[in-house]
Amino acid sequence: MGLKKARKDMKKFQKERGWEKFNTPKNLMLSLNVEAGELLSLVEWMNDEQVGKALENPDFFRAVKEEIGDVFHHLLNLCNQID
Repeated sequence: MGLKKARKDMKKFQKERGWEKFNTPKNLMLSLNVEAGELLSLVEWMNDEQVGKALENPDFFRAVKEEIGDVFHHLLNLCNQID
């Protein structure tokens, strides 16, 4: 899927749920920061070797993927909002 299609799909997803009214640039920037913080919190006190080992754990890897998805979701919404 290309970025243009992802942006279009995200706009549709937001509109169907009536969420677009909450997607102000400020709100999305704040939410993006929160989600990035959640991603960082997964590895906060680990060194590089520990992170590498943790990524071999399916549950940890799934948590990382979910947080990356959340970051991407908010970044895509912000791109749509400010065009």
